[in-house]
Amino acid sequence: MDVQKKSKKPMSQSTEIVTYHLKRECLYCGKPLPDQYSKKRTYCKEVRNESGTLIKDCKGIYNRLLDQPELEVHREIIKEHKTVDEMIEAMVAKKGSVVSTADLNAYDIQLTSSLKYKISKNGTLESDFMKYTIISNPNLNTHKIYSNG
Repeated sequence: MDVQKKSKKPMSQSTEIVTYHLKRECLYCGKPLPDQYSKKRTYCKEVRNESGTLIKDCKGIYNRLLDQPELEVHREIIKEHKTVDEMIEAMVAKKGSVVSTADLNAYDIQLTSSLKYKISKNGTLESDFMKYTIISNPNLNTHKIYSNG
């Protein structure tokens, strides 16, 4: 049995006549989509150069635009956490790695604004920030700061 593979030719090299009767358009750029494309296709096909580098990707651009507001919120959250880390870093440089509650208040560091925190049965609070972990002793009102990196 001699089985031959059919080679898939790009539409530009195909001898098939391209029609646009269904009047479908790319969701991103608005260019008409040929009727011969799958009915599920809603974007233009990717365009790559000879070396395989992506030149045009309507689907990727469209989806990045949809995700942009969410990404902006994430950037703001990360920026806030980096600012807190910078304040902790400045406090450690000036006060050392064991500080009082008054020191935290002076540097406007809220332990509950950490990425995560947990309270143990003995009342010790562990607050995890991006670069630091702060272990708080409620009985002594002292806070030990550990670097995460």
